[in-house]
Amino acid sequence: MVRSIEDEKTRHGKFQQQVQQTLEDLQAPGSILDVSFITRYFALAGLPVRRPKDDRSFVRNTDRLVLSINAPDLGVLGGATGEKFNIGVPYGPKARLLIVWLATLAQDQNRSVSDRWFEIDAIKPWLESMGMNYNGDTPSMAKEQLIRLSFASFSLQVRRSGFDLFSDSKLVEKIAFSERDLDRYQHRDMKNVRWPRGIQMTETAFNRFRDNAVAIPTCRLKEVSHSAIAIDTYIYLCHSLPLLAPGDEELVRWNQLATQFGSREPPSKFKEHFGVSLKTALDAYPEANVEFRDEGILLRYSDPLELRRAFASVAPLGAKGAQRQRRNRLQTTPLPERTAAPMT
Repeated sequence: MVRSIEDEKTRHGKFQQQVQQTLEDLQAPGSILDVSFITRYFALAGLPVRRPKDDRSFVRNTDRLVLSINAPDLGVLGGATGEKFNIGVPYGPKARLLIVWLATLAQDQNRSVSDRWFEIDAIKPWLESMGMNYNGDTPSMAKEQLIRLSFASFSLQVRRSGFDLFSDSKLVEKIAFSERDLDRYQHRDMKNVRWPRGIQMTETAFNRFRDNAVAIPTCRLKEVSHSAIAIDTYIYLCHSLPLLAPGDEELVRWNQLATQFGSREPPSKFKEHFGVSLKTALDAYPEANVEFRDEGILLRYSDPLELRRAFASVAPLGAKGAQRQRRNRLQTTPLPERTAAPMT
């Protein structure tokens, strides 16, 4: 079964409204919301799984869209004339979790649409909640991916309604470093690079994260946080399964999956690796009705209510819990129709 992007946007909007209603219905005394978000375009075309051979650019092609990620060359403050270095494209599981973090911050309905500046001080507990051990190389690797994400540009080509649409945008408009930390990054001295003081999201990214959010149970995301492909698969299922109506099913073939999630390996080799990632994703999403077949994976209608129950968890509701409950509200503004769909 083939659905148009317009059909998917309509169903996606309805599902998000259903999620909001369910979150309200499930709010028992003492419960808190346990929701993270990501934009639907990152659910359809992911970042590189591992560091690309060409650290300056990366391209992912699917039948319906092409995502190009480019990393800029930066001049060196106080360096020799013409001296420059390349930031590198974002990749791997930590970059994906950081996009989820940014998208979740943008969903704070207490924040005005003009307030796109985010302090970085609260990122450590969030990363720890994702199962990251905040010791060893983990902080350095996470900081590197945040810097790469902040400088990267995302170009998207989408085929829609007889048109090929193109857009180019960034996630971050401004980023503040402590003095000389960018110099240390240039020499990959990541242990001595501090977390950036803060970042300002671009208006396009901020609006895209609000208007096209895919809701993800945070507690389930922790179960796949160690694997880039498992994260992609889990988010893909969270996005795709609610689009199926009762009685619907959809076969996604291995060549499609290899294009969407793989690293340019042959479909036969990808199938072997993807099977492990799919099992991990299904362990995190046991409500999913998915069948592993020789020709691909068969997606069947999965009752969205069963997944939506995972968005609420019962816990003591102190001051911090109350604040979280207020902030993790799903944006249910109808999806705007745009001339071109930006990446972020």
